[in-house]
Amino acid sequence: AYTFPMSDAAGRVVGIRRRFPNGGKASVKGGKTGLFIPIDLGSDGPLLICEGPTDTAAALDLGFHAIGRPNCNSLVETTVKVVKGRTEIVIVADRDAVGIAGARKLANAIALHCPRVRIIQPPDGIKDLRQWLNQGLTSQTLQDIVTTLAPIHVRVSFSTKGVRT
Repeated sequence: AYTFPMSDAAGRVVGIRRRFPNGGKASVKGGKTGLFIPIDLGSDGPLLICEGPTDTAAALDLGFHAIGRPNCNSLVETTVKVVKGRTEIVIVADRDAVGIAGARKLANAIALHCPRVRIIQPPDGIKDLRQWLNQGLTSQTLQDIVTTLAPIHVRVSFSTKGVRT
C-alpha cells in the first residue's frame, strides 16, 4: 500500500493512512485522523485544500502548496488552525453534492480568518483533482482558474438576544 502521514494542526504526525492498489483505504491502528500536510509546505501564493492524500499529491505535482483532509466533511477546526493568517485559500471540491457541501462548510469557517477563499471543482465528467490531472490538467490552466475565480463572500450575523447593555 501507499502510506501517507496524517498530522495535527501543529504538524505532528498522529496517524498513517494506507491506500491499496485496489483503491481500498484504511488507517494504521492506534493512530488518529489528521490532515495531509507536506513537511515543506510553503507560505507564499495560494494554498489548495484537497480531499484526500492523492488529490493533495496531485496539487503538489502541479506545483501548488497544498494540504488535504481525509474526507470532505472532516477536521474543519484543525484545518482552520493550519490556514489561519494565510491570504489566499482555494478549496478543491470533488464533483459531487457531498464534496461541494463539505467545501462550502469549510469555506465559511475559513473565510472568518483568511481574506480570499475560493472553491473550485473539476469540469463535468471528472470526479476529482487527481483524475483531472490524469486527463491533462496543467499547472498553468489551474493557475488561470484560481486567479480568475472570484472569492466567496460569507455573510455573518450576530444576535444580541439576552445581552444586557
